[in-house]
Amino acid sequence: MNPIRASTRGITRRNVALAQRTGHLSRRTYAAEPPPPHPPSSPPNPNTTLKERSRVGAYYGTFGSPFLKCFLGALFTYQLTYYAWYKLETIEETHDQATQIHDLQRELREAVEKQRQVAHEKWGQATGAIERETSELGEAVDAVVEEVREGADEVGRATGTVGRVARGGWWPW
Repeated sequence: MNPIRASTRGITRRNVALAQRTGHLSRRTYAAEPPPPHPPSSPPNPNTTLKERSRVGAYYGTFGSPFLKCFLGALFTYQLTYYAWYKLETIEETHDQATQIHDLQRELREAVEKQRQVAHEKWGQATGAIERETSELGEAVDAVVEEVREGADEVGRATGTVGRVARGGWWPW
């Protein structure tokens, strides 16, 4: 069987009529054949000249999309890394501040405890001094009482002597 006839058998009159109306009828039978050139959509204007693409334009036309993808990938990676680093720094600063606060609280507790001990020592010293003063005061009071008793005894003896002298019994000179 002829491959050209086999390909034309599938074309019906309706398909041919549709293709003639649209102006497009494919006569390709094999995919390896190059497609026919497209007719220009508008007639070329003789005043416009077609420029050749520059080498730079051709380069970026070919490699622009991969460059853009690499750039955006690098930018995303940088931003992700920057965010992760910033988060780690924040966590570290928070930990350092918490540690510093804990240390300062511990130092404050130690200072308060030391002040409390110093106050107890001074209170004990003051209490001891008051007790010593009280005991010394008691001893002084006892000494004064004793001296007053001795003075009273002497006064009593002197009164007895004066009474004897007054009665004319004894002359002190």
